[in-house]
Amino acid sequence: MEKYPQAIRRFEQAIAIDENYGEAYRNLGVLHQECDAHGDAIKAFEASLKIAPNDPDTLAFLAGSLRASEKFKAAIPILQKVLEIAPSRWKERQSLGLAFVEVGDYAQGVAVLKEVATERPEDIVVLIHYSFALGKMKDSDGAERVLRRVLEIEPENLGALNNLGVLFKNRGDYVTAAQIFDQALAIDPTSSEIRMNRSVIHFLKCEFKQAWPLYNARFEHENKTTEFLDSSKPIWTGDKQRVFVWAEQGVGDEVFFASLLSEARARCLELIVSVDKRLFHMFERSFEGVKFVKRNTDVSEEDYDAHIPLGGLAGVLRNALGEFDAQPFGFLKSEKSDIDKYKQWLGEYSGETVGIAWSTTNRRNNHVRNVDLKTLASAFEGQDVRLVNLQYGDTSVDIAKVQEQQGIEVLNHPTLDRFNDIEGLCALMQACDSVVTIDNSTVHLAAALGVDTHLILPHFPDWRWSYVDEGSPWYPGLNVYRQNAEFNWQALLKQVVDRLGKTT
Repeated sequence: MEKYPQAIRRFEQAIAIDENYGEAYRNLGVLHQECDAHGDAIKAFEASLKIAPNDPDTLAFLAGSLRASEKFKAAIPILQKVLEIAPSRWKERQSLGLAFVEVGDYAQGVAVLKEVATERPEDIVVLIHYSFALGKMKDSDGAERVLRRVLEIEPENLGALNNLGVLFKNRGDYVTAAQIFDQALAIDPTSSEIRMNRSVIHFLKCEFKQAWPLYNARFEHENKTTEFLDSSKPIWTGDKQRVFVWAEQGVGDEVFFASLLSEARARCLELIVSVDKRLFHMFERSFEGVKFVKRNTDVSEEDYDAHIPLGGLAGVLRNALGEFDAQPFGFLKSEKSDIDKYKQWLGEYSGETVGIAWSTTNRRNNHVRNVDLKTLASAFEGQDVRLVNLQYGDTSVDIAKVQEQQGIEVLNHPTLDRFNDIEGLCALMQACDSVVTIDNSTVHLAAALGVDTHLILPHFPDWRWSYVDEGSPWYPGLNVYRQNAEFNWQALLKQVVDRLGKTT
């Protein structure tokens, strides 16, 4: 890695001497690619292709950087061109299949990856990718057959065991899933991926004491979102000390675990908590006796005796289902003046005002969590209900399409930034009578505010939604609806509409 900057400079010097030196551009791109500088790599590969537009290696490199930059749609025609020039390049064919999967064209992805798997029936990596695509296309039986084939070739393949365990988890067969994950952990007890997946089974079964130690693997995972705090002070275990609780993961998780802050404060001498700047003022307003600092603010070790990640509080305070009796209801507070402002914008209405959210950008499982706005809005047709947009991101196309095709209006506040202005979003939620949402940050905010909230969950939910007789142990009063068949949102939404009708 240390030699890369020097090598990059040499290629840049060569290009300065001869701007038509295509190979230099390509090699420069490869170096940038090795440094994960994919934006620079793409520019270099594109420059090389202006000189030699049909070079299959450069095209393949370009497609690799496009995929690494999550520009999957752009990578597809590049990979197709490679295969037109060199049809025998199976690695690019495999990449093409995966790119189709990445853009949601699962049928095309499966078809391409099946070709590669047929050509290379003993290639474990190819087979695992093929099984992944089959799973995305909801062919659970097909995915299992391919994974079983991998395990015939290599019985201790951790990737296959992990994916097989996830497959059984998603079927709701937690006993078999747990057995497979335990088998994998016996082979490699350090695997962060498998430890995380094993923790999920414990969480869903309300086995919290067993789950939390495995959940610590989130800081070791290759897709981790937060670095573990570099501190010489010990981890807090519940003693009467000055404690620094540091933020981790996203806004939804900060709200989720914030339900424990008042209880933690009662156990501490002093409590310092770092929090996303978008939540800062709301948290200051909602929790007495807690000192908040904005996330990524340096906190001196002189100011605390022990520290703990925000999610780690649960490992101290919530190790059995009975301990959730202490969960607070409506622990976040909005400014009354903000709520009044949005009520005024909404105006008087004799029926029910329902805020809705239907999408998450979490690419790991958004294909099962997201519901089409058309499906969500249609569930309320014929009801004395008006719908209000709570969905973050650019929703204008979705809302316009529902209005045009179905004649259903979704009220959309013209100036509210639902991603950055969380205070405003929360006030809008509280101006509504109810909130209906998928599993994204909306459910955490609405439930934490004490709004009448209805959560629709996929057939295989996230670990946060443990199976209990009713609702969720984390949010008293939350209405939880679970699919009893994969991707059947209509039946679930009918339950929501029926319950709302009974409460209006």
